[in-house]
Amino acid sequence: MQELQPGAAAALRAEEEEDGGAGVEVAAHPPARRGQRPGRLRPLLALRLPRLPAARREARSCRGCCCSRGKAWRRNHTAVAGFRKLLEDCCDPGQLFVMTKLNSPMGKNLWFDGEFLYSFTIDNTTYSLFPQATPFQLPLKKCSVVGNGGILKKSGCGKQIDQADFVMRMLYTSDSGRRVRRGNSFGWLLQIHVYCGGSVQMDALRCNLPPLSSEYSKDVGTKTQLVTANPSIIQKRFQNLLWSRKAFVDSVKVYNHSYIYMPAFSMKTGTGPSLRVYYTLEDFGAKQAVLFANPNFLRDIGKFWKSKGIHAKRLSTGLFLVSAALGLCEEVTIYGFWPFSVDLHGKFISHHYYDNVLPDSGFHAMPEEFLQLWFLHKSGVLRMQLEQCEDPLVPSSA
Repeated sequence: MQELQPGAAAALRAEEEEDGGAGVEVAAHPPARRGQRPGRLRPLLALRLPRLPAARREARSCRGCCCSRGKAWRRNHTAVAGFRKLLEDCCDPGQLFVMTKLNSPMGKNLWFDGEFLYSFTIDNTTYSLFPQATPFQLPLKKCSVVGNGGILKKSGCGKQIDQADFVMRMLYTSDSGRRVRRGNSFGWLLQIHVYCGGSVQMDALRCNLPPLSSEYSKDVGTKTQLVTANPSIIQKRFQNLLWSRKAFVDSVKVYNHSYIYMPAFSMKTGTGPSLRVYYTLEDFGAKQAVLFANPNFLRDIGKFWKSKGIHAKRLSTGLFLVSAALGLCEEVTIYGFWPFSVDLHGKFISHHYYDNVLPDSGFHAMPEEFLQLWFLHKSGVLRMQLEQCEDPLVPSSA
């Protein structure tokens, strides 16, 4: 995790004010920079953004990403449509985001996207667990994708998040055995496990079963249409649902009538826990329903971002989810995505909004992912909320 120097934070704010924060159109493939090897096509939007050794250089590289309460930011409808077309051509989120009876017929052979040597054949039992078609009324209108970053703490963004038509969140993944950041030690703010997910009509998206108690609702809201759950969390926190079934059902009640999005067919070890989640919720008559991530979609999204310059063992859950939202929603705003140990005002913040436990390092390319998201924000494709949100109850001055 990199530290953003207080001085760099101030520079970010000053540069944004100077720049105006307006969205800009970006050519599909900008001209090559001096010294670039001939014949090598630079990735769209990323412009081959490098891994930067110092956080100050990182901050300067993403100048303009931080707008004061989003007042200067403008949505670029042309850029939004163009990026959605790219996603449709490569990955077709509207049809492939979840496994359905239409895209995964009985007898079809699919490869696990996380284990290239293993495949599975959809049998009658598995086929019966899929919805007939994608259960969202597409396109979704306004969507919120909610990460777990500490920048959400005391943000007052809960009401703004809940005003969306579709809210996606990521499963709460804290593990007491992991290291905790203290002071200004290094670390990335957002723990995003491998599948944190999504956005239906003016709702919000949240990542990996995050806590939504009254203690946090003012900052992160309570509305949820889709929440991602990594099978490893089911194994660790709920003993694979072999004898903690009621505890699991009680823990997801806070998400009301929402979908739990699980990568059942990414790794062989994740299939059993994911299917047990489905059967557990069904047995208890829970309000939540399970949707299974389509391994073809996850594989295609990974290839898409790799072609844009992100090199990692695997994309983060957050980037998977934001990608899906951009393909499913007309307007996307993301919260809790901020990879520094201080906020824009130089104040140290916790790793998550609910704790200060750091994730395992080296699996995801978080600097590269953040800079990609920043450029999408700068281009007007999505809005990245980094400052405190305005309280809608406070009347604006005339």
